[in-house]
Amino acid sequence: FDNCNNLRIVTIQGTPSVHIRDYAFCRCQSLEKVQANDGCRLHLDGFGVFKACKVLQEIPAIHAATPDYSFMDCGLKSVRITGKATLKTLGFFVCSISEIYVEELLSISGNFNFLPDMTIITATLTDAVEYLFHSGFSVKHEPNIFT
Repeated sequence: FDNCNNLRIVTIQGTPSVHIRDYAFCRCQSLEKVQANDGCRLHLDGFGVFKACKVLQEIPAIHAATPDYSFMDCGLKSVRITGKATLKTLGFFVCSISEIYVEELLSISGNFNFLPDMTIITATLTDAVEYLFHSGFSVKHEPNIFT
């Protein structure tokens, strides 16, 4: 669906997990929402999956890996990460995100995940941070709350 300008809503039904590969929804200028049935696990297995989806506001929880450039230049406001997710290089670069909730173990293995204009209002890590790589949480403005 790369560069599919008329796609507004993606609905995933009847499957326990979905693996989304390289640039699947990249540059979908009208994509507002990705929804899935309860219990569906969303795995981002490719580069730039939602890159430049500027009006994207809602996606299901991400269960596994968050590869490079996944939400770069994206309109997403919040994200919930479950399982052993990893934030990689430029994952949320130039993104509108204001809340990140992480249920389990999180690894941050890339550079510049949250630069340059983001203000993270809430970042909740409920288990442990495995490791931080250079500039993993660098932001222009200091986070208001970090627990």
